[in-house]
Amino acid sequence: MSFIKSIRKFGLEYCDLPTMIWNVAVMLRVVTLNVDPRHRKGLEPILESPNYEISYIIGSTSTMYVVHLTANITGLLIILTGYAKSQIISLGKEFQELWNDADKHYKGIASTNDLLPTANNQNAIKNEYVKKQLPNMIKIHVSTTQILRETERVFRGALAAEFVLLILSLIAELLGGLENTYLQVLYGFAIVGMDCFAGQRVIDAGLTFEKAVYNSKWENFNAENMKTMWMILLNSQKPLNLSAGEIMKIVTAIRKFGLEYCDFPTMLWNVAVMLRVATLNVDPRHKKGIPFIYYITGPIIVCCFYYAYCFSTLWFVFVRSRETNDIVSAMVAFSISLCTEIGPTKLLFLILNRKQIRSLVEKCLELNSHLMPDSRFYKNLLKQMRTVKKRFILYGSLNIMNGVVYISQPLLTPGRHVLNENFPFYGLEPVLETPYYEISFVVGFISTCYVLHLTINITGLLVILTGYTESQMISLGLEFQELWNDANKHYQEIVLTDNSSVTVNKENAIKNAYVKRQLRNMINIHTANIQILRQTERAFRGALAAEFVLLILSLIAELLGGLENTYIQIPYGFALVGMDCLAGQRVLDAGVAFEEAVYDSKWENFNAENMRTVWMILINSQRPLNLSAGGLANLNLGILMTFARSAYSAYTALSSHVKH
Repeated sequence: MSFIKSIRKFGLEYCDLPTMIWNVAVMLRVVTLNVDPRHRKGLEPILESPNYEISYIIGSTSTMYVVHLTANITGLLIILTGYAKSQIISLGKEFQELWNDADKHYKGIASTNDLLPTANNQNAIKNEYVKKQLPNMIKIHVSTTQILRETERVFRGALAAEFVLLILSLIAELLGGLENTYLQVLYGFAIVGMDCFAGQRVIDAGLTFEKAVYNSKWENFNAENMKTMWMILLNSQKPLNLSAGEIMKIVTAIRKFGLEYCDFPTMLWNVAVMLRVATLNVDPRHKKGIPFIYYITGPIIVCCFYYAYCFSTLWFVFVRSRETNDIVSAMVAFSISLCTEIGPTKLLFLILNRKQIRSLVEKCLELNSHLMPDSRFYKNLLKQMRTVKKRFILYGSLNIMNGVVYISQPLLTPGRHVLNENFPFYGLEPVLETPYYEISFVVGFISTCYVLHLTINITGLLVILTGYTESQMISLGLEFQELWNDANKHYQEIVLTDNSSVTVNKENAIKNAYVKRQLRNMINIHTANIQILRQTERAFRGALAAEFVLLILSLIAELLGGLENTYIQIPYGFALVGMDCLAGQRVLDAGVAFEEAVYDSKWENFNAENMRTVWMILINSQRPLNLSAGGLANLNLGILMTFARSAYSAYTALSSHVKH
């Protein structure tokens, strides 16, 4: 009855102003326009007329609209991919029947032309038929492949958006509880499931076609037709994929940053692809150059950094702090400036030595390419490289968390706060007023991200290069320990195949011949790793020296500024120098482990020639594998403690003067 009463209000029976305003206001609310100040709740209460009826109609219409779109757009994709799949499968069946059709063609000619010497040129007639059929089949295969590629290009954006929205909606549905969202979950899974099913059917069709081409009895063809079939077979081995805007490629690329991929080429790619953002290409495999967009964004980011943490800091330290006589704030600002200059300074040294670094990386890649993936040495190498990658991920995570705390601190603190409470940026005062506050925050945010990006990836490059040498030395040491056991296994294999008296009497000769061959390879690997380490030291010498000087000065300034003001900068600096020292310590430990492994290689069983070779390797292994910071100090955990003590001694000497 309430609904009928609401309908009657639109008639001449109700002519008062409030009712007439209600007549148009209730209809305008359908297009999300509320002109009635009496109405504050939209379509609430929802169970009262006419809100209930309007809500139901709008909801039903919207649901039908959504279902209509998804059903027909997904249907279009299914039809297009299904047509390509059907073409490929049908073409595969034609290939399987090709030689049978040629045989039928020959029999037809033989039955209609008795004078033709068909028995003598049987293969020629059949292959001529095959030759005529193959071009048509190739055209169908090429056109179907092109249709599939064009379908992928057309639907790429739609599928990518679909997957992103479905992932987000599924997360929200699970958080909302399956008892409340079971209909939406089924709807979402049906959409993405049908798309994935269509893609899977295309892949299956490609595999079926490949098998059909191989089973086409091509061994009966002549040389010309065999070449054509070989070309078709090569093309059929390229998988027919349907991608969701290349999302899976992006997901695979992201997964390469995890512990699942610990080989040297992939770990190098992890840092190389990030350093290209800073317009530095250290990977000789990358021939495309730096993307042009980086040459546009790079200078903008660099200008923000030098304005925020170089020019503004120097202005505050030497001008503003002298006016206010605030030495503590000056020390805090000076410490931030020195600490943040480490990344750009190291980048400058790497750009100057980029040819040397690319040559170094190329040597590492060449050395890695000579390794057998199924060998024990390579498996031990991957095991050690996994430890190196854990080290790199831990360092990067600590730096990122430090940056997140630094950036989020002013946002989470009540009231308006900037990133650097101790000093304002030049020309952006009063800093808490709009638009100076927003500009200061954006510039500080960009500069902080830039600094973290540089320090993580440049230090990561050093960690990976030294970690590769460390892993090679440890794995090589394990090979030395198993050398005589491998020689025994080699001898036993020869005895099983040639159990003659000559073989049995030459046991030591056979074993030592095997040892001699292996020692030659081990010497080459050992020499190459020493050369790589020396070249790494030369390439990073200037960067590490500048880093240590800046870190010592910044740590002194941080202590003078007070730990309560610089507690975020200090972990950043210690993590940076600590990771470099840890990398040097691990290389040093790997050299000691290699020396012990050489001595433990059961060399007393070798002949005189092999003993001399092992003795030479042992002498070379006793030279410590050091990584120095530009000649200032050898990087190890001991120098880290010395670094901390030196900084604290300088602080105690200067603190009384600053207080005075």
